[in-house]
Amino acid sequence: MQRYLNFNSTRFYAQYITLDELMGKPNAPRARYKLITWYFASILIAFSTCIHLFTVTSQLLSFRKDPDVSCTDILVLVYYIDIQLLALNAILACIFRFEEICFALGNIQVINRYANQDAGYLTEFATTKLGLFFHGIIPFPLLFSLLGAVTPLMQHTSDPTRFWFRYIPLIPSCAKIILRAVLAGAVIFHGTNIIFGAIALIFNGTFPIVTCLQLMTRPLKFRRCSECEFVSLIFPAAAKRVSKFNQNYSRYRQFQIINTVQNMVFGFILPVTLMVGLIAGCLVGYILIKLIGRVPIPLTGMAGFIIFFIIAAVYCLFPIAVRIRTVSGEFKRYCSLQDISKYERQQVKSWRSLGVEVGHFFTIVTSSRTTFISLLLYYMILLVISV
Repeated sequence: MQRYLNFNSTRFYAQYITLDELMGKPNAPRARYKLITWYFASILIAFSTCIHLFTVTSQLLSFRKDPDVSCTDILVLVYYIDIQLLALNAILACIFRFEEICFALGNIQVINRYANQDAGYLTEFATTKLGLFFHGIIPFPLLFSLLGAVTPLMQHTSDPTRFWFRYIPLIPSCAKIILRAVLAGAVIFHGTNIIFGAIALIFNGTFPIVTCLQLMTRPLKFRRCSECEFVSLIFPAAAKRVSKFNQNYSRYRQFQIINTVQNMVFGFILPVTLMVGLIAGCLVGYILIKLIGRVPIPLTGMAGFIIFFIIAAVYCLFPIAVRIRTVSGEFKRYCSLQDISKYERQQVKSWRSLGVEVGHFFTIVTSSRTTFISLLLYYMILLVISV
């Protein structure tokens, strides 16, 4: 995540949240004049969302329908609105949850350094799939922006951006097409950057805690025999598989505080993300099944990439969110089975299980991935059959 944010800041434009290159801790917001590009692109996303919402709402509520707006145009507009709402949600989270994000990231960097030093070979296999996923989505913002910019140039009458300057006759048609292409590329690039940054934030906030809890639960199982001397420095009773209660107690309480702050951010992001992801997945599936040839080719390609991204994100990120709850339960069981006093055993019972909460609605558990995929397929097939 640090390389991703700093790469965008140095190569393209300053980001609202950046990480220090040496310590990896979040920096304070830059001066507002340095964030003009970021704010301008965010306002463009809000402006585009309002225009598309107005167009869809006016067509649904009006008695006389606009002959230039077809049912296909409405579905594509709703698809654009979903993605833009997801980006706006991440933008608002960066602005209104900035302190919580900085607190969580700053503490996670300390945990991450400990996990990387003591369990590099433990996480090597587990992070291979996740590393492929995150490195695979790096070119997506640039790819999506190119596809979005090419669409008005190829089929300017079938592109959703044609509603932006529809009622401005003073601008020549050629200038409108060029302006639409430039603005569409900028909006899509900024939106996808924000979305992927939020996904990286969710992963970076959970995986280091999972790794540390695994190390604390089974300190000898996940270390080489040659490192037992080093383990005894960190966990004095690790050789006898008896944890030091005070150390485990304070560390787990730290995890609880960090997880609580993380859930304040996740509660702002995840409810909208899951709902919008479900709707967007149904719409892009409908586009790929029934609207091939009726929508511009770049939009079809973008829909294919999005459905692939949704499925990959579900299969790669949901297990991490589930794992943090599972490992915290294992750690609580491990501590309760040690030779500790009755008072300390009561303290272990008072520990709250960690987890990724979707606001006040539910906590992500093992069945959440299956439920999401089943709902996605059900509503996608229902939309294909009924429309």
